[in-house]
Amino acid sequence: MRQSVKFLLIITDEILIGGFLIFLLYYFGLDLWIYGSIFVIFVAIISFMAYVFLPQLKKPVTGPEGMIGQTGIAMEMLNPIGTVRIKGEIWTAESIDGRVEKGEKIVVEKLNGLELVVKKLKTNNP
Repeated sequence: MRQSVKFLLIITDEILIGGFLIFLLYYFGLDLWIYGSIFVIFVAIISFMAYVFLPQLKKPVTGPEGMIGQTGIAMEMLNPIGTVRIKGEIWTAESIDGRVEKGEKIVVEKLNGLELVVKKLKTNNP
């Protein structure tokens, strides 16, 4: 289920209560500033709930899925196997581009067990 649909299901009761309050106040014929105050409070509650609940609805990106696409630097020459540093961690890597020189930037394509499969990071120099 999409994240926005889950959030709407979570806040459905707040939307119903807010709508009921506005209807009730309209029935009693109260001033316009009261409607504005209720609307501001309602928006503040929804914003707070979005701040609290939306991050919890996201799937964590860990494991192999979190490594794919990360960039790093070759710690030694990869011909085709060597070591690379990604986010401060040193990994054994195999290059699919063949030879990668020490200090060149690489990008992770996939994981093969505990070994990364990498290729050279293409940079567009004008």
